[in-house]
This record gives sequence, structure tokens and C-alpha cells, in this order.
Amino acid sequence: MDILTKRLTDDAMAQHMLALLEQGYTSPELTRDRLVYIKLNVLENKLKPKAPKECIDSTNEDRYLGCPNCEKPITNVWSSRVYRPHFCHFCGQPLDWERKDNQG
Repeated sequence: MDILTKRLTDDAMAQHMLALLEQGYTSPELTRDRLVYIKLNVLENKLKPKAPKECIDSTNEDRYLGCPNCEKPITNVWSSRVYRPHFCHFCGQPLDWERKDNQG
């Protein structure tokens, strides 16, 4: 099984287990180790730097540069001409300003 297939399978398992937990399911299969694995998988994906993406405001159709994770605007807090923070100020997602492939 290649890495992508394994990751998709693991992600599907993680989503299924979280859904069961929300329903109050308490089986010996849902051990603390599996929940730690789920959290580590989510954190691993968040730690990879991603390029900011172009987002569209649903209320007035304005376009803005947003975080690829939470899609909140990347706000220029320093009022500098070129503002490229290393992290999203809202969720902490690392930003990679050199990559263009995530922009849309």
C-alpha cells in the first residue's frame, strides 16, 4: 500500500472514530493511543508550511489573501509595504511565500 493510500485510510479511520466518540461510543477499541495518533496526524499536517491562498469574501465578493488552513485574512499588523508573516495570526499555520501551487 503506498503512503497516500495509507494516509487516506488512516484519515478515514480517524474521522470515523471521532464520529463515534461524539455519539458517546466507548469501546475498548477507541484507546487513548489511537486518539493521540489522530491528534498527531492533524498537527503533522498543520506544521507543513503552505502557500497563502486567494479567498473570496461571501458578503461583498471582495478578494483577499488568506490562510490556507483557516481562510482568515492575512492582516498587515505592522503597516509595512511588504508584509509576509511566517505564521497565520489566527491559527498558527506556517506560511510559505515562495510556493505558488496552493493559491487559487
